[in-house]
Amino acid sequence: MKLLINGKERAVESKTLLDLMTELNVNGQLVVVELAGDIIPREQWSETELDEQKPVELVHFVGGG
Repeated sequence: MKLLINGKERAVESKTLLDLMTELNVNGQLVVVELAGDIIPREQWSETELDEQKPVELVHFVGGG
């Protein structure tokens, strides 16, 4: 499947958001996921299916001082 992730098209094998986080090797504790404009809670990642028509935004937390 081809997804638009953070504005770039990318081919992935994932079926759910949880699969995508694993495939991209993303630390789920340090990211907020937006799917088609909606923030998806971590508890729903395993049941939220991906759709080529719905862009994904991964917002990473960055610390600093």
